Amino acid sequence: MLYLLRAKDSLGGNMQLLTMRQADLFKIIHRFISKNEYSPSHRQMAAQLGLRVVRSVQQHIEQLERKGYITHMLGVSRNLRIMSPYGQKVNLQ
Repeated sequence: MLYLLRAKDSLGGNMQLLTMRQADLFKIIHRFISKNEYSPSHRQMAAQLGLRVVRSVQQHIEQLERKGYITHMLGVSRNLRIMSPYGQKVNLQ
């Protein structure tokens, strides 16, 4: 099953669909950043998703980045960022 978080990309187009796991991970990242002002570790994300393999989280993060939902800087830990306009305009309840 695929999900779309209700948001528009920077050009006003619709966002690419997310799998349920990608949508769950996006919500985890968004909530953690909103509360702590930095992103969760890969281990924290894996634990919240019930995954034992941290590499699985990395693969989902790469997909979220490719689809335009998040970004990060190479070589810097805990630096995932929600791409505008998603941070404040997406209802993740």
